Amino acid sequence: MKWTSILGLLLAFGSLGFVARAVFSPNDINPTQVLTRLEAALEGEILEPEPLLRLSEHALRHPSMKDSPLLQARLLVAQADLYTSLESWQEARLCLERVSMAMDITSPAVQLRLAKIFNKENKPAEAWQLCVEILANSPQHGSAWALRGAIESEQAESMLAGAQKHLSMAIAGRQGDKAALMAEEIAMRSLDDQARLRLVNELRSMFEMAREGAIGVEALAGLSEASSLFDSARRSYSEAVSVLALAKDKSELESGYEALGNLLTLLWGARQDLTTAELGLIAAPLVQGKSSDTAVLATLNALEAMGQQERAITLLKTIDLQSPNLSLSLVQRGTQLAWQARDHRLVNQLASVLSQRGTPIQREHGSWYTAMSHLDRDPESQVDRIEYIHRGLGAMSVYLEGKRVPPMTDGTALLLLAAASGYRELEQTADEMSLLTEAVQLAPRVDGEAWLRLAELQANAPGAGYRSSEESMTRGMALLPERALQLVPAWEDQGNASLQSENRSLLTMRRALGRTGSGLREYGPAARYQLARSYFIEEDYPTSQSLARRLRLDYPGLLPALDLELEGFLARGAMAQAGLLLMKRIDLTGPDDKFREFLARVGAGNLTASQYRRLTQKDPKGEGRLAIAEQFLVQGEPKRALAALGDGADPEGDTAQHHLLRAETLIQLGRSLEAVRPATLAAADPQTSGAGWLLLIQSQLSGSPKRLATTVGQFIELTRDPQLNVPRLEIVDTLLGAARPLEALRIARAMDEHSELRGGPLLQRLALCDALLGNDQDLAESLDRWEAFREDGKVEWTRLVLAMDRGEWSQLPGLARAVRTTEGYQASPWQNVFLAVCEEQPDEALRLAQEGQEEHPLDPSWSLTLGLVQDLENHPIQLPDYLGESAVHELFAVLHPTDRARVDPRHMLGLLGAAQIEGWGLWALPRISNLSPKPTLWALMLAEGAQQSLGQEDRAERVRIAVTNGHPTFSPAWVRREREAAKKAGGDRWALEVHALRVERRKEAGRQDLQDEARNTLDSGLLAWELGQPDRAQTLLKKFLDKQPDEHELRWVLGRIHASQGRNLQAVGAMYRVWRSLYPILPTADDGPTAPGGQLPFHQPGSPRTRELLSMIQTTVAAPRSKLSLRDAASLLHDMEEAIPHDPLILLARTRAESQLDDHSTALAAARATGALELLQERLSLIGLDPRGELSIEDVATGSAEVWGAWLLDISPDLAHDFLERELLRAPGRSDLWHLNAQALIALGRIDAARNQLQALSRASHSPRGLLLLAALEARTGAEPEVVSTLLAPARSTLNPSQTALADFSETWANLQHGDPAGRNLQVLGRLWKERASSTLDLDENTLRLVYYATMVRRNRPQDHTRLQQLSDSILRRGQGSSYLSPTIRAMTGLSAALQAQLELE
Repeated sequence: MKWTSILGLLLAFGSLGFVARAVFSPNDINPTQVLTRLEAALEGEILEPEPLLRLSEHALRHPSMKDSPLLQARLLVAQADLYTSLESWQEARLCLERVSMAMDITSPAVQLRLAKIFNKENKPAEAWQLCVEILANSPQHGSAWALRGAIESEQAESMLAGAQKHLSMAIAGRQGDKAALMAEEIAMRSLDDQARLRLVNELRSMFEMAREGAIGVEALAGLSEASSLFDSARRSYSEAVSVLALAKDKSELESGYEALGNLLTLLWGARQDLTTAELGLIAAPLVQGKSSDTAVLATLNALEAMGQQERAITLLKTIDLQSPNLSLSLVQRGTQLAWQARDHRLVNQLASVLSQRGTPIQREHGSWYTAMSHLDRDPESQVDRIEYIHRGLGAMSVYLEGKRVPPMTDGTALLLLAAASGYRELEQTADEMSLLTEAVQLAPRVDGEAWLRLAELQANAPGAGYRSSEESMTRGMALLPERALQLVPAWEDQGNASLQSENRSLLTMRRALGRTGSGLREYGPAARYQLARSYFIEEDYPTSQSLARRLRLDYPGLLPALDLELEGFLARGAMAQAGLLLMKRIDLTGPDDKFREFLARVGAGNLTASQYRRLTQKDPKGEGRLAIAEQFLVQGEPKRALAALGDGADPEGDTAQHHLLRAETLIQLGRSLEAVRPATLAAADPQTSGAGWLLLIQSQLSGSPKRLATTVGQFIELTRDPQLNVPRLEIVDTLLGAARPLEALRIARAMDEHSELRGGPLLQRLALCDALLGNDQDLAESLDRWEAFREDGKVEWTRLVLAMDRGEWSQLPGLARAVRTTEGYQASPWQNVFLAVCEEQPDEALRLAQEGQEEHPLDPSWSLTLGLVQDLENHPIQLPDYLGESAVHELFAVLHPTDRARVDPRHMLGLLGAAQIEGWGLWALPRISNLSPKPTLWALMLAEGAQQSLGQEDRAERVRIAVTNGHPTFSPAWVRREREAAKKAGGDRWALEVHALRVERRKEAGRQDLQDEARNTLDSGLLAWELGQPDRAQTLLKKFLDKQPDEHELRWVLGRIHASQGRNLQAVGAMYRVWRSLYPILPTADDGPTAPGGQLPFHQPGSPRTRELLSMIQTTVAAPRSKLSLRDAASLLHDMEEAIPHDPLILLARTRAESQLDDHSTALAAARATGALELLQERLSLIGLDPRGELSIEDVATGSAEVWGAWLLDISPDLAHDFLERELLRAPGRSDLWHLNAQALIALGRIDAARNQLQALSRASHSPRGLLLLAALEARTGAEPEVVSTLLAPARSTLNPSQTALADFSETWANLQHGDPAGRNLQVLGRLWKERASSTLDLDENTLRLVYYATMVRRNRPQDHTRLQQLSDSILRRGQGSSYLSPTIRAMTGLSAALQAQLELE
């Protein structure tokens, strides 16, 4: 008998004596002794409570009680506790109420007991109110906080149960079970949790529409109430833990530990794995050996969810397995985790507890784990290994003799397979074969290797036949597609042997097929495959595919059958069906060589958008890398494209397309010689040979002429077949543009040998080649042949230019008539001047030249033409002053190099005329350079015009810069530079780059032009602003705008000046006024007929002005003490939206502003975002831009996909993921969207999917940002520090300060998780905390705060307490962080004090 029972008996017998005396001599009772006996009884095991209760009543009536209220109160409390132990709640409550009367004061201890009794009586409101009263007077009463939390939690559970009941009526079947689990998570999560909104929306979509209003809404209301209560419970429990160090007795300590376990359980229930893990690990030293299994269990769950297996095992090893109060559910969970970690020793220890103390099912699990832990061990000694095998087989026998209830799906089969492997080592093949057979029958799709081993044993077993071995091998191949093709020869041999053993052949199979039309299942699978192949060879593709398809249905995943069916679709040209099978294949094998071969034949362009998007994910080093690099090239970022492609040293994943793109990128970067190798590889591949040859020749233009000539010769030889799809003319143009006319002529003449390739374009180039090489006789023939293909006067014009160049003046009138009389020729105004000169009509030529120059005052061609005509007629050269002082002098110097020498102006006029012929700028350029010994103004401008006509913009711009440097007062060159700057700025004439040029011009030229007052005022204002005189600039612009308020560019610049001086509101006002003038509200469908083609008129979205104004509004609203309220900004944005309703940037700004007005509610923001995106699609369809919903939002306005994705990620990761997936379908190469999508997946808790995305991105593009995010994810999931550092190493040099902060944090966190001392890591965390304002774009402040705080608490040094207090005060006072973080920090603060107290006691 237990000692407590003996004590209880003695007390009972003693009490009988007391009671007897009390009845006969009530005044002889000693109330103090009664109290002592009652308290002793409560400590022990109460066997006879009635005598004690009667005794206590007699003691309470003792005369001395009148003068001993404290003793009376203690007796009543003891009596109440005795009633409580008997679950006599009413009597206990009456006793406690008498205490208050006896003491005439309210005792917290009594109130707490009353609250517990009210709760037991199912009166939670009264119980909770008592807790509130206790805490009002004693705010550090831990037990009251714990009870309050328990009441709130119980009420939440009740609300949850009610909601689940409603859901069961609205949603039936398996969906109902899923809904119940979702409801539990919804209830556990805080109302402000973004993930809760996603779950609510998903749950709402499951309601039966007819019943949603009556039942579903009520269920959701109940879940909202439950969430609120669970939030309150977390706060209450955290308060209880925060005062744990103040606990006065064992009861208060137990209450605190229970609250800790409950808090961790609620945090884990809300899927707050990080907060649960960090709090639980801090608590671990305190809860060892105490009744705290719930705390440990929640912590283990969180660590597993984060992938931090090592820390979970370390925690498991602290559990006292001998404790009589040990929770078996904790042991069972721990055994599972230990098995996942393959910690065999720990598995054995935990399994032993399950086997000895568990339920029948848990004992089954214990036997399974014991057997597997032995069979799975791999000790260094072979003797030990044999010993473990025997032990495992013995434990397996115990398991198999039971009910065979495994701890996991297919567990019995896995055990049998492990035992079979043991028998194989023991060379007991019969037992091995027997267990393998049973295992694969139990779980046919668990282990392909087991099937292959069984096939091997069956093939060697006497009398087993061939069919069973063939069947087993087929099953194994279907489960191991990556090995299937290697096994095909042996498989076919087995099929042949099986047919021969049955006296059958392919012929008999054909007959059976023709007779029955069946799938021939009575034949072996290898034989059926061979039959399908035979039909394929005979080009009977439908029959071959039908047989292969049936084989795949019988053996899902059988790669040879899939490949054969795919070959059939390719042979039939059915690319859509081939694409479907191709995607099935990559799911089975990944992007192996055979897959790439198939992909090249199918063509990536024949895949659907969703297929190609999936392909980039499945084949990141191949198609993913290609898509990202192509996107970078489209964006004009060749350096990033090359970084994505790599240098080609690692050939894995490289295809001809990669070689092609790499060569193109290197050429764009000016690294032509490096492009030779990839271009050669691309040219050698039939898929890319045409473009490859073009790039190969481009890559050699700056190299050895001899090597180029050799390459051209190889090209001619290898592309003689005129049917080859080769860009021959483009290659000719490339050679001509690089001043390689001889090589261009070789290719052109080779083309001329084939009638299929002849035509006007070829003959035009032949003529140009002959002209450049001075082949006059061949040139005349080429022009005659070219003339047969042109009726627009181009050939006649060319003859005219050539005659002018040769000085054949007498021929000019006739040639000019030939031009004019050509059918289809339409002369331009400038050509009329040219022809008038040739026709010897000087007055007409002069008149036309003057008119043209006046109409085009800043076109240097007209000014030069006027001067040439003037000089031709021996008139003085007179050009406008705004062309500068040197314009006339420079032209005169070219035409009259000496006093006696004169250059005929018609030579220069002919060079202008050559630029009118496509490609003939090449012919003109060397002649221009010979006009004068040194570059003159007009020679330079002639060269600039010729280069422009050839599309050589970079060269033309260099010439313009030379002109403005040497002749700063020559206005046309400045104007053309401004025009090109605007073009590079996306057509923005008001771009800062354009205005910077105007300031430079004013500085250099120091003069005004054309009496254009607005332009001159703007230039003066820009110069003043540049010189640091913003007030003067503002005065100049304002003064002019007072007279001419519609000069929009001046007003816009005035807005910029306001912004530079911090006058943001004035800046917005000025810019908005201009914007409304530029973008008035246009007619809608209700206003009248649409434009031709069914489209409504609309403004271009995403314009530079719109972007600048939106940025200015955002800056103004965000500024401290801003005078532009958020509501006013939203109104402003709404007005902008009326003018351009389909602009995604305006729509985003308006939606975001209105969402901020909703008290930052993410739920409302998500609803607004969804509505805005739907509205955008409707508007794009309405105006005819996107009637079928196929456009990417990026196609509407560049940069909008990223900003929309980033905002959606802030308010709803679920919406962000859906949005980004849609955008990536249309633009799979957008690496910035890959990054955002991975972050959305992380936020959604889909860690494996996020890891796959980031790994794919790092393989596809070597993206520094992708590597950073992957390193951060690996650190979060417990990766070794070396893994994190290795990922970060190649990215470090390219990271900005915010990204560097995330990198430092990730390395530090990984170090801490793997036992690195806190000291130096805390230094890093402290630095990051101080600098957190600069890293919020990348490093989550709540995560940093939590890890920093938890690390300091774990270090547990007295000198950290001040800093800890500052941090916790800051968080709790300002309410920073999520609704989960505050209670966690509060609890950590309490645990810190408790740990310090424990340290002091030690």
